[in-house]
Order: sequence, then C-alpha cells, then structure tokens
Amino acid sequence: MFETDILGTRTTPDQLDVIEALRVCSALFAVRGFFQPLSRQWEPQPPTAMEAEQYLRGYDYPQLRAEIDGVTGAAAAATEALQWCLDGQFTADNSRRRLAAIARHPVTVWRNLPLLASVPAAVRRSKAAEESAKAAEVSRHLGVVDYRLTGHTVSVVRVLDLGQRTYGYHSQPRHRLIFRDAELNILTWLCTSSRRPATGRTITLSGTVKAHTLYRGAAQTELTRCRWEYPTG
Repeated sequence: MFETDILGTRTTPDQLDVIEALRVCSALFAVRGFFQPLSRQWEPQPPTAMEAEQYLRGYDYPQLRAEIDGVTGAAAAATEALQWCLDGQFTADNSRRRLAAIARHPVTVWRNLPLLASVPAAVRRSKAAEESAKAAEVSRHLGVVDYRLTGHTVSVVRVLDLGQRTYGYHSQPRHRLIFRDAELNILTWLCTSSRRPATGRTITLSGTVKAHTLYRGAAQTELTRCRWEYPTG
C-alpha cells in the first residue's frame, strides 16, 4: 500500500514521531519568526510543513538542517507544545480536539504534519492572549500627565507599523510601540525615529506621560519624547 505525503511523493505508510515533529516545527518557527500554511505555497517562503518534512525524512538540505539543529530550547518548546495540544481535548475548538487526539500517541501518520506545524504559532497566540487578559486585570496608569518617567525597565511586547507620513520630500516612519514592565503595566509610544528597539527585547525607557488611556479594559500609559537604551552588562 502507498499513500501520498504533503510533498506529493508516494511513500510507504510509515509513522511520524509526534514530539520530534513538534521539535522541528518549533525550531522552524523560531528561525522564520512565523508559520507558513500549505494554502500559501505560491509565496516565496516555503510552507512550514514542507520544510519540516524535508528535515524529518532526511532529505539533503544542509542549510535547513543546520538552521533547525542550531535552535536551542526547541526540545523544551516541543514539550510545551505537546502539553498545549493535550490541554485542548475538552475545548469547543475542533482543531484543538484533533490535536489532543494526535498528542495522546507517540506516533501519527504523515498527513497530520501540517496540523502539527501550526502548533508553535498557536501556542504563542494563546500565551499572548493570556498575558493580555492578565495585564488588563492588573495594569495601572503610571504618573500623571506631563510627569517625566525615567529609567523604567520594560519589555517590548509589540511594534506596530503605522506607515510613513510624508512632509514635502521627506518621509517619516511611524510605529506604535507597546511595552510592559515587571508589574505588567502597559505603556505605549508613537515612535517616529528609524531607530527603535526590537520586539522581545528588554530596554531602559524614559519618557513624558502624554495621556492615560484604556484599551479593551486595560490601563495604558501613553508616552512621548522617549529615550531608550539596551541595558549594559
């Protein structure tokens, strides 16, 4: 008996190691920074499941293998992803229940690889939603309007590209930066500089409180005239 895998190749119906597949897909997600579904094969970036299969079947792609094997923490991420799958067995989401059924066994069929490839991105979205909900409960406004906040340690949660603003022959970049401090207070800054911190980095931030706002029930402190730097040492 033969079956057709996701690359269109006829193969014997061998089995796919679930935790190894999750490790490879977690590493690919860390390297690429996003999940590419099979439905978008026309785009330059290959679908995640295709790259994962190339690695798992031992195809001769040295650069791909080096990228995946070079990711530290991929095994821990796979364990977390497996638990996330198992936790979905009683949800109303059909995909989560299907993943839970797959995760209950050490091996599965190859046609389930595209679904497993989507898990690392889904785990990140789930964690972000949980953090946002928690922040909405505990976030508070900092200072008062015109107060100068100095030397505040924050993490860069998100950088939103708002597009450029044109002044005559000059174009000015505009990005909305969202920060969170150790107490889960949310701060924002409309950055018009080409120099800005990267998502996920911790910085030391100084800025003037422009306004106190609410977004989806979460208190946000809007800053202006900001200066920042990466911590030294």
